[in-house]
Amino acid sequence: MSLSMVGFPLCFPLARLTNELGRIEIRGFDGERKALVYDNYSKLITATDTIRKMRANMEPLAPTTSTLGPAISHIAQVSASLVENIPPSPVTPNIPASNKRKKDAVIWALACPGRIEELVKTGRRDEAERVFGVLEGMLGKWKGVKGTKELREKATAALGKEDR
Repeated sequence: MSLSMVGFPLCFPLARLTNELGRIEIRGFDGERKALVYDNYSKLITATDTIRKMRANMEPLAPTTSTLGPAISHIAQVSASLVENIPPSPVTPNIPASNKRKKDAVIWALACPGRIEELVKTGRRDEAERVFGVLEGMLGKWKGVKGTKELREKATAALGKEDR
């Protein structure tokens, strides 16, 4: 008996086994695909139901919400006109982190004694005291900085108080 005759019959069972394993693998992939389709379909149905419920809940509110647009627009216009007509307050300086703004805050603080003196002269002592309070807060943060003591003394004198 030759070797080729012995090997030949062994080829067929191996091919059948390979084909059978391929079919089993394909069936597994097919089952996974069906499971994915089912999961996504059920999610789609749930989302559709949720949207339908949301629309049903919003329908009674439609007349109310349609009147809000003009009211909000009017409020925005009034707010914009108020902001345009309000003069900048000398009491509240911008004290931000950037160097330019820090410089602006220092310039504002240095002008405070003159500003306080002018406010006292025009009879607006409450506003002068508010400016002084803001300056005091700034100077408290600037402890140890050269010139803060002198600036505090000038502002105190402008307010007409004794040195604190």
